[in-house]
Amino acid sequence: MSIRFCVIAVGVALVSFLTASAEPARVLEEIPGSDAYLEGYNLQRQGRYPDAIRAYRECIEADGPLSPYAWARTAFCHSMAGNKDAAYDTFYYLFDAYPDGPWVSMGQAYLATVYMTDERHREAAQHFAEVIDIPFRPWWFGTYIERAADMFLRDPDYERLGYAYYREQTRNARFRAARGEAAKILTGSPYVDDQILAVKGLVEAREFDDAERAMARLRPVLRLTPPRRATAAYLEALVQYVAGERDRGRAGMADAVQNHEDDEYAPAILLLFIRAALREGEHELAAPLASLLADRFPAADEAGDALWWVARHHESNDRAEQAVAGYRALADQLPKHERADAALFAVGELQRERGLNTSAVDAYDQLRQRYPASGLVPEAMYRKGAIHQNNGNDDEAKSAYRSALRGGMGDFYAHRAADKLHGLGETNAAGRNMRVNAGESFVRPIALNAPAYEPLTEEVNDDPRFQRLLFFGEHGLEEAEWEALALFEILGDSEQLDQRIYQVMGEAGVAYTAMQFAHQHDYGVNDGFPDVRRMRVRYPRAYWPLVLEVAKETNLDPYLILAVARQESTYRPDLTSHAGARGLMQVMPSTAEWLAGAESALSHSEAGRLDVPRNSLRLGAYYIRRMLNRSGGNLVYAIASYNAGPGNVDRWRDRWPNASMESFVNNIPFGETNNFVRRVLANYAAYHSLYTPLDLEGAE
Repeated sequence: MSIRFCVIAVGVALVSFLTASAEPARVLEEIPGSDAYLEGYNLQRQGRYPDAIRAYRECIEADGPLSPYAWARTAFCHSMAGNKDAAYDTFYYLFDAYPDGPWVSMGQAYLATVYMTDERHREAAQHFAEVIDIPFRPWWFGTYIERAADMFLRDPDYERLGYAYYREQTRNARFRAARGEAAKILTGSPYVDDQILAVKGLVEAREFDDAERAMARLRPVLRLTPPRRATAAYLEALVQYVAGERDRGRAGMADAVQNHEDDEYAPAILLLFIRAALREGEHELAAPLASLLADRFPAADEAGDALWWVARHHESNDRAEQAVAGYRALADQLPKHERADAALFAVGELQRERGLNTSAVDAYDQLRQRYPASGLVPEAMYRKGAIHQNNGNDDEAKSAYRSALRGGMGDFYAHRAADKLHGLGETNAAGRNMRVNAGESFVRPIALNAPAYEPLTEEVNDDPRFQRLLFFGEHGLEEAEWEALALFEILGDSEQLDQRIYQVMGEAGVAYTAMQFAHQHDYGVNDGFPDVRRMRVRYPRAYWPLVLEVAKETNLDPYLILAVARQESTYRPDLTSHAGARGLMQVMPSTAEWLAGAESALSHSEAGRLDVPRNSLRLGAYYIRRMLNRSGGNLVYAIASYNAGPGNVDRWRDRWPNASMESFVNNIPFGETNNFVRRVLANYAAYHSLYTPLDLEGAE
């Protein structure tokens, strides 16, 4: 029997949809040519380009709002089919016939890609330069920027733009390997500063052999450039040390800091040297250099970073007193450093773990007073409240828990504090019982005096921009992002229009881009704290009609589905993890195939297309339902099973059979799963804080 008919008598996921007074799902009018467009897209994915062109032509003949995009995809399919002349003609027809609209930028990007594959580098560079010349670059733009940089380096007129990209990547790429690859390319730059940055980047990426080779090429240039001789001394010592010549590196760095005090590259190179020394266990070498860096270059970010890493090294080696001293030095000497709040929190945690509760509370209070908007305040105040509650000081505990609520929506500890306040009798501060484990709420919504959320109505059908955005988003197509990018240009015209744009973007599934827009515009922020408008951008009702449909089918709370999707993918349908999990719900392909075989309602064709929002939502929801069923309705166990697998969770339950939910969460040994459980629960509570809940069976 399919599990969609299996009902657990307990648990938060029970939803009485058929009898509930839930709002009707928005129904988007059918767009002329939409079926043909989707057919063309699926055929294009299969490499059946002539058939795809036929389908796109059918869409074009429907003369609806999708026609310009159909022309762009037709042109690209001509290129992939080997008919380059037809491709170029079609692209330029698009630009002439439809000169205004988001499809122009998408068409330019596609045309640039065709020129690139045709090895027409100058034309590719020209068109890529137009595409990326925008005031705001969203998260998904990386592929096009990378292609542009490659083309720029192939043309002398654009070369500086190419090196500018690899310069930024060497500094800021998220992953060490990406920084290393960018640094290798940057070694070919004709600019000395780029070559210096490249050596630093290679050291940071731990590509030590490449760093040595790059330094060998750079050394004579630096020695012949008087302003860079100090840089040469610092950089030479660093490369020698990381390459295994420890004694020479130590001696060289000692000479550099003694004889060259003012070099602009010194802070960054010293930090790399300090971190390398810590990796080698030489904290006696690293700690004095960190103090010197903080004293000599207090305005440099690297000064605080050096103190932080030395303190972390002490902490990881069970030298608590030295760690506390290091963290306090950072917080007191460099209070404006970005890690200063984390340093105070670390002091509080170390003191609490050592039973020095008075000192811990003092550190937590300093954190709240100095950095009231810090994301660490909710946990600090929760810890403070727990200390007071354990000592029988309920009034002090309630005061601390109330402090945890401010600005903490979506934070696990803020929602734990709401549950604690409810247990201490302050029912007005917290929302309904979410029944995480039978009758136990564990986390609660935060009670808000918020304006009611107004669902999207049929008026969206009157605006072709919203029509296209919702259509493309529902099907997980790239065109949705191009539509959203065009909306960025009109944000700020009016508060009412801004709210509507953010709402449509959220429901269309381009929520992550909406979050970036809101950050760029500082939207929905009061006194340094996000208000309800901003929080609804962070926690949108993404893919809402689809989510409602899937929730009814699997007997789950739709906000639970969204809570998982937010943590897994931030609602991005084409995301693939390093482990291979795919789609909105980050389901592994093997798990998807197993589910398709185990559930009669699911198909293998769905399992094979996890990039389609509907497919990923259905497969993920069925898996959540299975995990809830085998966990007896316990949401903590179910969420942990979703991430770590039910076998691991069974072993943890056997190991701690009588643990409270808080103890169980704290004891989860997998760092990723520990974080996943907290974040999903916090997301879930945030959704119930921001939106009127649908009827949940048995809810208080």
